[in-house]
Amino acid sequence: MRAALVWGLLMLTVGTALADNADPMETAIRDRLAAQGYEGIEITRKDGQFQVQARRDKLIVETVYDANSGEVISERMRQADASAPAEK
Repeated sequence: MRAALVWGLLMLTVGTALADNADPMETAIRDRLAAQGYEGIEITRKDGQFQVQARRDKLIVETVYDANSGEVISERMRQADASAPAEK
């Protein structure tokens, strides 16, 4: 029981430390999408861009942001494949 408590506190501490090291632009993008009801938010940084994919109900949005300015470079919305399981 004590080991489980220690493990839980360790994971909480590590998770908080990792969150504190997140890029402010990435955090802002994630927070904005979450506030709009999006889930399964995936953000990758590549070649000076944030590539973002998120899902709300049956809608999937894929957006590319300039990592320095936050400007939207491209955005694509599509319906989720009906046969694919919903991501949570």
